[in-house]
Amino acid sequence: MKETPSIVDILLTHWSVPTLIQTAKMSSHPLESLQFRQFSASLDRGKASREITAVILTVDPNHLFERCMDSVRNQSIRPCAVEVVRNVSPVSKARQEGLEKVLTPFYVNVDGDMDLGPTCFERLFFTMTRSSRCGEAEASLVDPLLGIIKGVKMYRTEPVRTIGFHPLTDDKTEDRFMSRKLAEQGFVVRDTHTVEGAHHPVYQPLEAFWRFRFMSEKLRYYNYPLEGFLDYYRTLSRGWKRTGDTIFLYALAGLFDGIQAENIEGDLNYEERATHEAFRKFDAFIRSTSPR
Repeated sequence: MKETPSIVDILLTHWSVPTLIQTAKMSSHPLESLQFRQFSASLDRGKASREITAVILTVDPNHLFERCMDSVRNQSIRPCAVEVVRNVSPVSKARQEGLEKVLTPFYVNVDGDMDLGPTCFERLFFTMTRSSRCGEAEASLVDPLLGIIKGVKMYRTEPVRTIGFHPLTDDKTEDRFMSRKLAEQGFVVRDTHTVEGAHHPVYQPLEAFWRFRFMSEKLRYYNYPLEGFLDYYRTLSRGWKRTGDTIFLYALAGLFDGIQAENIEGDLNYEERATHEAFRKFDAFIRSTSPR
């Protein structure tokens, strides 16, 4: 993308009824906000820090990695350990490798393209510890291509360890798989009802293409109706019309490429990303038509 957009820019780009509803939902929890302030004021941050690990998954090249690391280091509850899993695919294998390094009761799974707000871990910890049956707490992030999305998660380590992420079975995404398996064990997923940072604040062409290719595969895997695909198409088209940024075109190309993918069974895999022929052809076309 040309530059890092502000949250206001992103919300304007993605202004729609679903975005309005989601924003309203997140602002309609005044009692919870008061309870969080009381929790924060009395929190023993040293004790909380000793209970939390950050697991960061990254794939090179990642121009956002240092930004992500800085945001983790600057948390109001600093994790006692930061484990980095680098260049491991598919994602289920990377998630499993990260999980095996965790020695604390809770951990936050962080993608290396996230830029987290300073209270992110504290909000997740507040939400998680309100119930001993909470196995997963999640907060929203702002994505420049998608708007507000479910993004960063804290897990209760022990039940997640008994389940494991790899190999991924009967599912397409690790998040959905783990939420389902935790529910089967009687654990619940709780939402912070807050936006706690940015997801991929600046996309590169290959990153946008590959992300939306996978999202298209996911729609097919779960047999979502055509409307799900059209929602992505409309969102990206609005972004292109509003900004003129070709990154939206790369995302659209990935979305359409995913429609014709032959194998939609596996989880997200980066091994073939750099040499994917459809991307290379589209990238060459865009470069040939761009003003010099």
